[in-house]
Amino acid sequence: MVHPKQLRELARNPTAYIRFHTTGELPRLVRPASPLIDLLTQIQPRYLPHITGVRVGLELVYSGSRTFHTAAQALHWVRPAPEMLVGQTFPAESWRIKGFRAELFLEDLIEHCATWPEGLLNDHSRLRRPRIHDLSRLSSQHPMHTSPSDDADAGRPASERPDTGRG
Repeated sequence: MVHPKQLRELARNPTAYIRFHTTGELPRLVRPASPLIDLLTQIQPRYLPHITGVRVGLELVYSGSRTFHTAAQALHWVRPAPEMLVGQTFPAESWRIKGFRAELFLEDLIEHCATWPEGLLNDHSRLRRPRIHDLSRLSSQHPMHTSPSDDADAGRPASERPDTGRG
């Protein structure tokens, strides 16, 4: 299905029109992506206007430092539209640190905000950084996990080890 942005590009750009006419190739669309975009788009839209004083800088994967009145404004700066034409530029893309691949969490965003709504952390618990005890629970479920007792028994002969029921 043809997107209206693609039709507009064909109407305004003779090179794109000639390419479409000769090859049938439409202008391509891409979705802007970054860890900050991923985080902000997962927050319920009703919270974005209430997260204020957002400082976008190195810790949030963008060079320089910019302060936005709300998280909604910051999201609009980092992602002006959900889909953009390939080659279409927008300011945030040139400031994005492209080699950064780590995931951002709600705590990372809150560190760079002046205020945020009271229920934000409770309503978005899936966006919070995993806690140490959560990680130990997850690792104990992993099949390759060894418990501390396994490490302590490693130096003892098999006859002196407690029976764990494992073969």
